Amino acid sequence: MIHAIFKRGGRTVYEGTTYAGTVGLSTAFSAQGWAVSVNARDIPPGWPAQGSAEAKRDGVAAARTGAAILPLLTRQAFDANMRNYNEAVKYYAEFPSIMPGYLIVGGAVRLNAPLLRQFIL
Repeated sequence: MIHAIFKRGGRTVYEGTTYAGTVGLSTAFSAQGWAVSVNARDIPPGWPAQGSAEAKRDGVAAARTGAAILPLLTRQAFDANMRNYNEAVKYYAEFPSIMPGYLIVGGAVRLNAPLLRQFIL
């Protein structure tokens, strides 16, 4: 695992954890006061088995429409400069993901309770 520090104009804008050879983030936090963690997921009933030809076909089709895997969505949200917890939650709720999964989003302001949400196409 690698802890990466992302800067713009010499200022740290966010930090995150990733794996060597990948561009997505499994956890990250913003200097603007919000954080996210990608968590384990279960394949819901009716979804193709992970790694199956059907799952691969469906994933490629979803990616062609702009969907992404959760670690990439995490990176994209930080690169899009979400300014606060509410903007981040809205971004994750509206952006399509390739596979179902869970994100925990937390804010630095009181009552920004972590959100546990399942994202399904």
